[in-house]
Amino acid sequence: SGFSGDGTTVFQSFGTVPTNEVKPLTLTLTNGGSASLVISSLATSGVSSFSMNLGTWTLAPGAATNCTITYRPQTLGAEQATFSFAHNGTNTPLTLTADGYGLRPGEMAVDRVSLQYEAVYGGVNPAVQTIVLTNKGDVPYTYTNSSLGTPWLSFAPGTNTLAGHASVSLTGAVSVASLGGGAHAATNRITSGASNSYIDILV
Repeated sequence: SGFSGDGTTVFQSFGTVPTNEVKPLTLTLTNGGSASLVISSLATSGVSSFSMNLGTWTLAPGAATNCTITYRPQTLGAEQATFSFAHNGTNTPLTLTADGYGLRPGEMAVDRVSLQYEAVYGGVNPAVQTIVLTNKGDVPYTYTNSSLGTPWLSFAPGTNTLAGHASVSLTGAVSVASLGGGAHAATNRITSGASNSYIDILV
């Protein structure tokens, strides 16, 4: 009995995975022999970012079982782990090496969290103002500006995708046509797929 396939070493790469995500991969182990295959132990070496769940430890001749390897990056950069299956087959142990690369997830940052406009009642709209939104992570995110229940405030672009380590200027505009005299307050909320969504801009 023994695991089917050539050799006793298997390699599996998870590629790039943000540190706030979990990526599972499923592999199939098959007993290609004529006798029952019993897995006696599973040893792990390397980083603890990788874990394995083995479906069954005993395989009848020709039977197969799935094992799930899960990668949850704990650091930025390359990581690797090795799983070694000891069994009663002819090609023991079977060694599986997995690697992956942890990315910093998308993270929003702004250069300021409030804006102040001044205008004359019945006059023209005040000059537009800008804030700078930055993605401090490696992973792109899509952001959306929403003025919370306030039709006289708008930010542009309304929505767009921001690449890792990139910045964009968001332009805030106020329309005074529907406003009476006195002070008015509003909130522009920036939501996104970033790890720290959302950010409120007070006006």
